[in-house]
Amino acid sequence: MATGQYSLLERFASAIKSLPENLPESSVRQPSLLLEQRGPVSIYYAPFDYINESARLVLVGITPGAHQMHVALMQARKDLRAGLPLATAAEHAKYAGSFHGPMRAHLVRMLDGVGVAARLGLSTTGTLFDRDRPLLHTTSALRYPVFVNGRNYSGHSPNTLSEPLVGYIDRYLADDLARVSHALIVPLGDSVGAAVAHLVRRGVLAKARCLLGFPHPSGGNGWRERHFSARRETMQATVNVWFGHPV
Repeated sequence: MATGQYSLLERFASAIKSLPENLPESSVRQPSLLLEQRGPVSIYYAPFDYINESARLVLVGITPGAHQMHVALMQARKDLRAGLPLATAAEHAKYAGSFHGPMRAHLVRMLDGVGVAARLGLSTTGTLFDRDRPLLHTTSALRYPVFVNGRNYSGHSPNTLSEPLVGYIDRYLADDLARVSHALIVPLGDSVGAAVAHLVRRGVLAKARCLLGFPHPSGGNGWRERHFSARRETMQATVNVWFGHPV
């Protein structure tokens, strides 16, 4: 029996292998994958358990949405039906759909703009998503997909630090970040920043590791540029100190 990191993947492996090959994204919230239901909040399992412990940068989103959930499940279905080990299936699923589209371009530009690429010895952080992927770990404040009234959770209502959500932060996010112990942590947006700050207050995470104040890179974030400009110098100082290059 699998324990620890991949115990949930083992628990849900049969349900994942049983998913139809042509499962539409709109039907990804299968009852067989439900972890918890509390009022309008439903939390589902999807294979986002892999942790790249040797990474030097961690990007933290709010929670996987229906699209990411669908991509990860279909990848895991393929690998599990092929008989691949749980760890391999988890790694493939995790890498299958990270930060695609316009959001990635905004993210790369801001990371480069506060000096992350230079401190990692890269020409641009864009290479972290392909050639230099071993340097990157991606995760979410809420590791498993959260939906509110059937819609992707945005991080605002209910509050991220309310039950049952805060329990997932205390258990899974804390474990994630503890395992990637030599990496700078970049929480994407204020809701994720609040989750990371919560772990700092609990004493399970060092504030020096956290690039707090980083704007969410979504194209829908109309305040992104203003917030980035206002916080850029402070964030760059954090980057410099963490990577051992004082300003």
